[in-house]
Amino acid sequence: MATVATQPSPLHMPPADLAELIDLSNDTISVRRADGAVTHWNSGCAALYGWGGDELARPGGYDLLHTRFDQPEEAAMAELLETGRWQGHLTRTTRDGRDVVVSVRWTARRNADGSIRDIIETGRDVTWDVVSKEDLRRSEYRYRNMFQAMAVSFWELDFSAVKQMVAEWSQPGEPDLAAFFASSPDAVRRAMARTRIIDVNDKTLRMFCAKSREELGDTVERFWPVESEAVFAASGIAAMAGRPTFEAQTRMLTLDGREIDVMFTWSFPPPWMGHDNVLVGIIDISARMRAQEELQRVQGELAHAARVATLGELAASIAHEVNQPLAAIVNFGEAAKRWMGRPEPDMGEANAAIERMIADSRRASDIIGRIRGMATKSVPKPTLFHPCEAVKEAVQIVRHDMQNRGVALSIAEVEAVPRVRADRIQIQQVAVNLIVNAVQAMAQVPEERRAIAIRTQLTADDMVRIEVQDSGPGIDAAVADRLFTAFSSTKETGMGMGLSISRSIVEAHGGTISGCSNTDGPGATFAFTLPMAEGEVAGVCPNAV
Repeated sequence: MATVATQPSPLHMPPADLAELIDLSNDTISVRRADGAVTHWNSGCAALYGWGGDELARPGGYDLLHTRFDQPEEAAMAELLETGRWQGHLTRTTRDGRDVVVSVRWTARRNADGSIRDIIETGRDVTWDVVSKEDLRRSEYRYRNMFQAMAVSFWELDFSAVKQMVAEWSQPGEPDLAAFFASSPDAVRRAMARTRIIDVNDKTLRMFCAKSREELGDTVERFWPVESEAVFAASGIAAMAGRPTFEAQTRMLTLDGREIDVMFTWSFPPPWMGHDNVLVGIIDISARMRAQEELQRVQGELAHAARVATLGELAASIAHEVNQPLAAIVNFGEAAKRWMGRPEPDMGEANAAIERMIADSRRASDIIGRIRGMATKSVPKPTLFHPCEAVKEAVQIVRHDMQNRGVALSIAEVEAVPRVRADRIQIQQVAVNLIVNAVQAMAQVPEERRAIAIRTQLTADDMVRIEVQDSGPGIDAAVADRLFTAFSSTKETGMGMGLSISRSIVEAHGGTISGCSNTDGPGATFAFTLPMAEGEVAGVCPNAV
């Protein structure tokens, strides 16, 4: 029978083979005497620390590692002397100056008198683990500091019960939060009642008038007024759709019954994190909203004052516009009287004269309505209209003034532009300002050269652009950068508010306004843009001017 060769047990290995086996270990294995001379140093030690065994073989060679304990060294040595064993973490310096953290186990071999002859050490590099834990600890500390110290209300919420509720309601594997919210009038309230509060910061307690975390309650439902349910629903739908964040402006309720304006932000964890907690940030913008409302009120009053001032400047033109239909009414009334006063009344001609009287009455009413609209102080009311209608109305107001000054007006073929959603009177005011400025800018130009061209077009970025071009002297470079600055005027009697107010109006509607000298001839071009209304497409402007 053939014999099978067997490997010698490690306990019976020759010393050279055992040393080679120890050398193959990735762990550090070393032996040092009580005087600090290292008598064994495997390849794991050399790889980690950078020192060769022969460099540490002399008495005190161990000191080259600059060992630091994670506890008092005397306590570690006392335990080793008493029990013959010790384990813990050491920080050591490598040959190239790096610090490494090593998890070690020591075993003592004793002399006959019980004193320690040498120490056998096995170790494992745990630098990455220790540094990672320390980084995590520092990160958690920073997060907690930010969570508590920032002037933002932070909420940590558990959204898992909402997801479970939707999953039970919907088809398996197809949770649809939007459909769930639409399924019942109280679905959003039920979702709020299932959104648990896990933690809040101190700012939250102050903002929502709570004395303690317990006073806030367990869920978020009590903090959401009915009119804000749509925002909560939208945030939940965003979470279910996998969006990383959601932001909206809304209103929330405090514990003392007040409603506050807030900027509301949700941050959702990525799917791989595997939990349903969300972080909500809330900023109280009530003061900002009040300031904006006050600013809008002041701007509205300035705009109204500017409109009234403009109407004062155009008093002669307005009087002429109103007088024309009134004079026509008188003439047609007298004509109708004559036709009816004949021996054989001509009722056909009389009726025709009366029809013309009615038409001119409506014309006068329209003119007075436009003037009254500009003169009345009212809250801006956005409506849907074609911008060229506002241009036409502006032209009607200043037409007589242009005729008196010998200004030739040309309206370029109005491009098919979509409607805008804006305050019609304010947009009309901007157009009047630009036209009046253009007329006044040509005061020193010979009459035969005075001309204004108005164009309306749709830009590539879906903005409606209205241009007013004149043939005056152009824009003085010295004032070009101050065109839209309040109280900046090139006119001796001007207040410098027209263009500034026009800019405020246009920018409040999401548009821009600009002015520059013409490059292809004399004069300047002022233009403003307005965003096309949502859902609109280009179309022919009614009653194109």
